[in-house]
Amino acid sequence: MMSISQHADGEIRMIVAEGIALKGSVPTGEVTTKVQFNKGVRQFMKEWTEEGPSHHSSVCIGHISNKLEKFAGILDIEFSNI
Repeated sequence: MMSISQHADGEIRMIVAEGIALKGSVPTGEVTTKVQFNKGVRQFMKEWTEEGPSHHSSVCIGHISNKLEKFAGILDIEFSNI
């Protein structure tokens, strides 16, 4: 899951979290995909919301956080991996 957000000072940031799509989910990465993260739901939601994501997020297929981190580096924007 990936979100682009903005600090109060205008600086852009990318927020990423990787999980596993659960059996029975639509394998397209759409909004109804059920995902299990490496921590409990309560802890994940606490950490995700503390990062200040925007209302919209993208759900991607594959483990690509390392590619997104490199891309954020090229753009010279903050990167946060939950």
